[in-house]
Amino acid sequence: MRLNFLILFFIFFFLNLNGEVKWWDKRWNRRCKIVFHSSGYIENFPVIIKGSQIKKILNEDIPVSTIRIIGKEGEIPLQIDEYDNLILPPSSPNRILDENDEIVFLANLYSGETDYYLYWNKLPLPCPHYKSNSFIGDPMDADVLGHDIQLWNDKFLLGIKGPSRGIDPEKNQFENWGMGSIILFYYNRKPIINIHSSWTWYFPSNSIASRPGNHGKNWSLPEILFKGPIRVSSITFLKDYQYGANKIDVYNKTYLYEKGDWICFEQIIIPEEIPFNFSNLYNFAFEYDIKNDNIFYSKGNKILNFKTERNQLEDSKKGEIIFQDRNIDGWISIISENKPSYSIFIPFPNELKEAKTDYSFYIKNQVHFNFEIKLTDVKQIENFSFNFWFKGLKKEMKPDEILNIFEKLKSINIEIKDIEKLK
Repeated sequence: MRLNFLILFFIFFFLNLNGEVKWWDKRWNRRCKIVFHSSGYIENFPVIIKGSQIKKILNEDIPVSTIRIIGKEGEIPLQIDEYDNLILPPSSPNRILDENDEIVFLANLYSGETDYYLYWNKLPLPCPHYKSNSFIGDPMDADVLGHDIQLWNDKFLLGIKGPSRGIDPEKNQFENWGMGSIILFYYNRKPIINIHSSWTWYFPSNSIASRPGNHGKNWSLPEILFKGPIRVSSITFLKDYQYGANKIDVYNKTYLYEKGDWICFEQIIIPEEIPFNFSNLYNFAFEYDIKNDNIFYSKGNKILNFKTERNQLEDSKKGEIIFQDRNIDGWISIISENKPSYSIFIPFPNELKEAKTDYSFYIKNQVHFNFEIKLTDVKQIENFSFNFWFKGLKKEMKPDEILNIFEKLKSINIEIKDIEKLK
């Protein structure tokens, strides 16, 4: 009898923990399970589910006001970013989940499988209200600092520049560098980049059309893209930019996340004609404490480490390269004893499999992380984009945990199960 009781108790406990029986709230009459797979624990991982992924499994409209995400912690804050197309929000949102819309939330992923539930209702319900401590708005000291819009929370302060500010946009001067890019970047009140120290020091350096030229005045002023409880974002764009033999439109988006110490810079390229050719060398330069900092990265998922040796100190003072490596995976981490630790991740887009790429870095008195890409005679895609992620790290985070984050950014394995209806 006692054994039977224990078995029944275990089954009841297990089913409720995994949400197989209990319905969250009977005001919501639809749900589907979302299953994540991970090789280790990741806290506050940014999840973006496209409306097209949901549309594959159902034939009915979903009012966005009814959408909720439920995990084992209960209701999870989310936001719905509605798009008119793949790039811009509509002037009059229809408040229905469309294929281009995005469901955005931060998930705690555990080793193995992690289950969340997406709930909705066929009839509209009141919108949820979640708190946010992230902001976007007019910049402070814009004439001095040189940026046009500002994003900030308790961890970050970002300044985004739109058009060039020089009288002659072709002149090699501070006002004509970093268009469309992040030129002010503080993390935990420490500068990550400083364009006032070096005009080429912005994020990401050498992004398309960010250098002096006649195009500089044609960049749009940055605007608010979305304000929500998960992330705030800005957008700036340049149309009809002459790139080699072709013309392209360039859209730059910057996302600041509420939790998890995440920043994402997205550059979208739309060629006027196909086929097209594209090549660029993106660069990231970061402060490096040569005596105290550790560099971690990987090659073929094998984690490697660099720490300056004593005989390399003098070479660094002379401005010489003290270490370099090529053909690395698309990430690098700086673990510091006396300033913020962080990683840069550049997950390569799956749709560009035919591209030739090279990730590399070298160290002088700074760390320079490079991403080189070359596309030739591309015919099958109409636009493409690159995501450049900055992730603040806890000092106790292990390199294999960082590698796991990179693997998830490259390709997060999400299973969206069949729809369940409330009976």
